[in-house]
Amino acid sequence: MVLEKLVEVSLETLRACYTCFKCIGVCPAGLRPNLFVKAYLSTVFRELRDVYEEIVTNSSLWSCAKCLKCVEVCPQKVPLNDVIEYLQREAAKRGLAPRAYQDMVENIMGTFLAFGSQTIVSRDGDFYTTGEARELLGLTPLPEPNKIEKFRERLKGLRSIG
Repeated sequence: MVLEKLVEVSLETLRACYTCFKCIGVCPAGLRPNLFVKAYLSTVFRELRDVYEEIVTNSSLWSCAKCLKCVEVCPQKVPLNDVIEYLQREAAKRGLAPRAYQDMVENIMGTFLAFGSQTIVSRDGDFYTTGEARELLGLTPLPEPNKIEKFRERLKGLRSIG
């Protein structure tokens, strides 16, 4: 089935969600993950298409903190994080990813940091890069990332659809 290839979540697993609302109670972003399940199911069940459109076009989809609390409390072990990631990809394909998200992906691709180096201004008006400030303060340089290639490949995929 095409649905299972897009995200490794089986239709049977998703259908197990009986809307107990435990995921809603623990979400720090105040999201309603149970609606994400319905939106995901809409790719198979057309009567849920309105829910899909509402979720994919709503900017709150990008508020997920990826804390996995919803997955932890789910009595049916529905991998809501995978569902949310799938819906984010769908939104990105439609050009609905927030600009800040796109900028963050670009920064990570180039520097492996979510946000670019910032210029630091001292009280005397001197300008320093983050690296220079760390050196001046006697802090160790930021470590080089290890085993980043898999992560980089995933980011390339996100960049190509966003």
